[in-house]
Amino acid sequence: MLNRKFIIGILVLLVCAPIVSWIIWNSQTIRPIGFTIFDKRVPQKQAIFHQALNWILNYNKFYKPDNTPFLPERSVKEYAPVKNIAFSINSVKTTKSELYKKTKYIDFAYFTELPCEAPSKTPFPTKQADYLHPFNTFTGNDYTMLTLLKNEQKPIITEGNFITHFINYKIQGLYQKQFGIRWTGWCGKFFFSLDTSINKEIPKWITKAYMLQYKKRWNYKRSGIVMVDTNNRIFVLEKGKQLEREVPMIQSSKYAIQKYNLPDEIHYPTWFYIMQTGEQNNVVARFRLYTNKNGDSILRQYSIPKAFPAIIEHTGDYTYYHFAADFSNFPSHFSFSKLKYIDFLSPLFYKRNYSEKDMFFWEYYIPLMTSIFNKTIIHNKK
Repeated sequence: MLNRKFIIGILVLLVCAPIVSWIIWNSQTIRPIGFTIFDKRVPQKQAIFHQALNWILNYNKFYKPDNTPFLPERSVKEYAPVKNIAFSINSVKTTKSELYKKTKYIDFAYFTELPCEAPSKTPFPTKQADYLHPFNTFTGNDYTMLTLLKNEQKPIITEGNFITHFINYKIQGLYQKQFGIRWTGWCGKFFFSLDTSINKEIPKWITKAYMLQYKKRWNYKRSGIVMVDTNNRIFVLEKGKQLEREVPMIQSSKYAIQKYNLPDEIHYPTWFYIMQTGEQNNVVARFRLYTNKNGDSILRQYSIPKAFPAIIEHTGDYTYYHFAADFSNFPSHFSFSKLKYIDFLSPLFYKRNYSEKDMFFWEYYIPLMTSIFNKTIIHNKK
């Protein structure tokens, strides 16, 4: 009898809990925010690459100024391609005055990562044609829009490779001087297995680039990190041989832990970019590679530090953040964003699997972006 009552109670709880959770979420006060997502990767009415961002906006009831939600399929703004041919903001006919008018409707701008695969099938453009393609590069209009937003003191977030693929060196120099941030040309990614017979997600261009450089076959079997740069140089850090810990970690500063409610450390398994920044900015979190003496020697050979910026922040005269990886690209279930307190159950939605990004989304990206949005709304009310 006791077991039967217990089972019935559990079933009732499972049925009622989501309903109660939705009622609480639905009763929350809407918080309007003039937020704009700039994404070059997706066609109109499709936003799979920044679903995580839409999830957080909806979960916290951050709505558009007209009190409508940021639905994934309707959130892509200026970069939404017209028949996959042109982007309005990258049109050669778009003037600075027209861009300035657009900034008047933006309270907060988020520039997502550029297309991860250029036509040359690498994580960055390597052919001249790739660099000249406005879909794949940081253009003059991108720089103008960022400058206008900065001058208007509108909060800005850029992430991943958005600022790594400049259409020319002039734009690159202007940006670096303006925001005090620079890409070294290196990026890397963790693979749970470097054995191509097991892990089919290892891109073929990686093994081809390796064989061209070292004149030998790819013969790695363990987990590890692959590092590549714009000069087609490549090297591998393998668990047990060059790595003490197999996966890159993001380590938060004490400042970040307190201000953004972040954990002190979390693993990050997807592509990351090695950035540099000046004294004008604050590095609130860093990537850390746990290499042994053999790994240290390889990093020194290529002038790569063991720790480098993951989150760069500038506050005061203007507000700017750069995430040195594609943080917003996570296939979250949008319907779950309507269940209040579901984040307390987050350990049920992920395994502590180094090859998965789930834990990063629940434990790191959600509190980070929620804190940034909350502070933006408070600032806008002043």
